[in-house]
Amino acid sequence: MLYTILCNIKPFLELFYFLSGIAIAICAIIALKQLKISKDAMKINAKRDSLKFTAEQCDNYIKNIHPLHIELNAQIEKYNVKLFEGWKVEIINDSIIFTNENNTVKNDAQPVAEIITNTLDAMEAFSNYFIFELADEEMAYSSVSSSFIAVVEKLMPVIFHFIKLGYYRNTVQLFALWKSRNDRHLLLINKEKLDEELSQLPNKCIVPIGA
Repeated sequence: MLYTILCNIKPFLELFYFLSGIAIAICAIIALKQLKISKDAMKINAKRDSLKFTAEQCDNYIKNIHPLHIELNAQIEKYNVKLFEGWKVEIINDSIIFTNENNTVKNDAQPVAEIITNTLDAMEAFSNYFIFELADEEMAYSSVSSSFIAVVEKLMPVIFHFIKLGYYRNTVQLFALWKSRNDRHLLLINKEKLDEELSQLPNKCIVPIGA
């Protein structure tokens, strides 16, 4: 009797087992899709937060750090500081090379030492967010890189002294990244200009008579 009942319900059990397998697979697919949606949403939110934070840092740079640059330049002019004159800063093979075209370099920056320290401290704090990837440096590059590069280039004689003591390394790292990118951009612009000028020159030669 029991055997007969089992035989009769066996097809239904097999069908139920088959359908339950399909249901489990469907649930798994739905769960994976939900997981992907959740991950995508997290990435979007993280990107949005990063861009918002980057915008805040750029705003901080413009409102708080850039005025230090203006004050620094004013004090350098006021005290007639010559230390920062004649320097050339280049990025060559991942190294920062800076040279001075003057025969002598005057170490006369003491009157502006405080504003230099304040400026470099503020720029190091700013740089930390980008070197440690807490903010989007590519977005910040388009906003403040010109000012940042110019000031670091100006202060490189002082920075070089401090970096040997372990200070302002992130400022230098961000400077190297942005200056290299800016130099490549300028070279590409010059290349396009040269290519355009070359394209306008006649590419013909005069064939001698009797040739």
